[in-house]
Amino acid sequence: EELGIKVALRVIGLDVAGLDTIDQVLALDAVQDEPHSLRSRLQLGALNLSSSAALEVIPMGTGVISAVSPLLIHVSVQASLQRLLLEIQALVAASYVRLGRLSVDGLLYAKGGRQAAEGTMAAALYSLNFTEMDSRIFDIEALSISQDGGSLGQALAAGANTFMDAFLGAAQFQNVLPNAFADLIMPKLRSKLKT
Repeated sequence: EELGIKVALRVIGLDVAGLDTIDQVLALDAVQDEPHSLRSRLQLGALNLSSSAALEVIPMGTGVISAVSPLLIHVSVQASLQRLLLEIQALVAASYVRLGRLSVDGLLYAKGGRQAAEGTMAAALYSLNFTEMDSRIFDIEALSISQDGGSLGQALAAGANTFMDAFLGAAQFQNVLPNAFADLIMPKLRSKLKT
């Protein structure tokens, strides 16, 4: 607002393809050397993401930037990820007695809806600690961005595509930034999920 503008981003759609390229899947498997731990692992050969969003820049009439009317840009982003790995390990402490009282029907058709089902599950657990959480991208095959926001949007899209082409051209570097981002996000996400 100090610049005299408000920026609104609205996601219009998200398409995911490639869920049928699963190379490896492991769901709630017991970890031999770590009692009470369960590990889940998913590896996809290829995952294609396509997203559309509307970016609106609204002038407020004050500040550094001034404009007569709002600027609306529709943006489409496509990404093709190769060998995507997701892995989660959790330490679970639960009550056998309370777990024995759980039923699929009781969870699905709880009178209180989703909150009641979640409360029922929580009552059977003493603690749930995500000890490991990892996400890795081994290769990014394609990235592209398109828009319909006039000359300014074209300039921004051209600059973004030039950066993406250079990014994809660095074979030894292209997965460093996404994985570094994952290294920053995953520990914070893991701490938030502790119960």
